Amino acid sequence: MIIIGSGLLIAGSNRAESTADINDIAESYVKLVLEIGLYDSEYADIYFGPTQWRPSDENILDEFPAELLGCRAQELIDKLDKAAKTSQSPEQSARCNFLGKQLTAVKGKIDLLAGKEMPFDEESRILYDVVAPAFEKERFDKILKELDESLPGEGNLNKRFENYNRKFLIPKDKLEAFFETAISEYRKRTARHIKLPPREKLEIDFSGFKSWAAELRYKGDYSSVIEIGSNMPFYLIDAAMLIRHEGYPGHHVHLSMIERHLYKEKNWVEYSVLPLNSPLAFLAEGIAEFGCRDLLGPTAENMEFERDVLFPLAGFDPAEAEKYFRIMELKDELDGAMVEAARQYLDGKMDAKQTRDWLEKYCLVTFAGADSLMRFIDHYRSYVVNYAFGRDMIKNYINNRCQTDNTPDKRWEIFGQLLTTPLTPSDLIEAGKSGN
Repeated sequence: MIIIGSGLLIAGSNRAESTADINDIAESYVKLVLEIGLYDSEYADIYFGPTQWRPSDENILDEFPAELLGCRAQELIDKLDKAAKTSQSPEQSARCNFLGKQLTAVKGKIDLLAGKEMPFDEESRILYDVVAPAFEKERFDKILKELDESLPGEGNLNKRFENYNRKFLIPKDKLEAFFETAISEYRKRTARHIKLPPREKLEIDFSGFKSWAAELRYKGDYSSVIEIGSNMPFYLIDAAMLIRHEGYPGHHVHLSMIERHLYKEKNWVEYSVLPLNSPLAFLAEGIAEFGCRDLLGPTAENMEFERDVLFPLAGFDPAEAEKYFRIMELKDELDGAMVEAARQYLDGKMDAKQTRDWLEKYCLVTFAGADSLMRFIDHYRSYVVNYAFGRDMIKNYINNRCQTDNTPDKRWEIFGQLLTTPLTPSDLIEAGKSGN
């Protein structure tokens, strides 16, 4: 009995030491991300951990300390490898796996800030733990053909789409009521399936005159603000999806659940920061895209509110809703074209003009729209994999778990579990291969 008891005590001690080691590594990881954020203001945009961990701007060096930061990242990776070998629970193992992927991305980000060049697929693998499949243009040609047959008029498809979409531009004086009504409804629908944290709150700020449509600021303590560029045009489908993507059941809900269940309840401090270039960012965008387009998208079971409330609220004829949403669903299927454009352009296989032409044709945008997408690709590079491919990955993961019960309630259940499960994109890929 004494021997067995001692053995149990030692095993328990090892587990405790392992947990303490992982906690220390997690804290150092967060502080490293915040320090890198001094040299890239977008990198650690979302952070709700201890304020004293934020480094002062006075610590910024004249030159980016790539070697120093890279060594610190590698030290943490080495320490994590040792901690992961200690006897631990499946939950600890999943936590170590997540932290390891995040640290690999940190090291890759340091290399990129230091000027290292990477092929598109290598960059996305290091930063986001994925390599997007090739998107064949034949697939997009088929979608364009269907759109050509669906859109009114003749001639240039881009122009016809632009003219059709313009019919659903929300008047400025109806915009605030539209957003407030949509937020209220989408929150109710989300709360039917996901137990939102107490005091959870999402506000809209229309006061800004901005060069972009909208941005979510997660303030911590389950509170967010969506800052709206009130000078920007908003079309009905874009405004509705913005609320679903940024708010319910998207980023705001995801971050609130992470803060409550992983950061506060488990004390996993690594989840207090969301680096822009990381596997967690891939999951966040995929979850938000799946939530806004699949869970609360304008499918037959969801379209009643959009048709009967949002259409008349914006001054549009509800009789046009079914056709409008069908056309927009087809347009959504072209999203992967931007990934392929970015890959070919950043790898030097297409020049700027060829890329703009590709974007105009296969993303169905105007010349100005293609120019805007080019600026996004130049600035955010392989981040584009996070949207269309992220959504596909989340959809496959949830579909695999709903094979015998593909009801909306079951899909919401799996989606809710996914919000606080320490998975990586690689985990989603393996789950898809195994069908588990």
